[in-house]
Amino acid sequence: MSDAISGVAVIVENSDGTFLLHLRDENASVFKNQWCLIGGSCDPDEVPADTARREVHEETNLSPINVTHLYDYSFRDKTNALFHVTVDTTNEKLEVREGRDFKFVSKEDALRLIESLDYKSSYLDMLVDYLHQH
Repeated sequence: MSDAISGVAVIVENSDGTFLLHLRDENASVFKNQWCLIGGSCDPDEVPADTARREVHEETNLSPINVTHLYDYSFRDKTNALFHVTVDTTNEKLEVREGRDFKFVSKEDALRLIESLDYKSSYLDMLVDYLHQH
């Protein structure tokens, strides 16, 4: 993993095998009013895996159990990292703390929803690639 990671995107998988989609709101800095992944910028001196944990918890109230770095990617001329985390909503309650909505969906429903959207995003492309490989 690069030392110059500036932000993260996070694929969140529930213990039941469903995946979290995040509907951003009009206040989002990118992907306004679009379905997306959890993500955010690294704080100074923060390790990217800790950023992934923090962003998931801040935005959803869920605590990641496993955090796995998948790969680094470029976004807005900066290097970011894609992570996969697992959560367990049988023990914690999902809260919408940022954005308009969250939805846990099956792999098939996630692919159908993304395919039906009238917009594209690099974050959703990363999720589609992950879902096709797993």
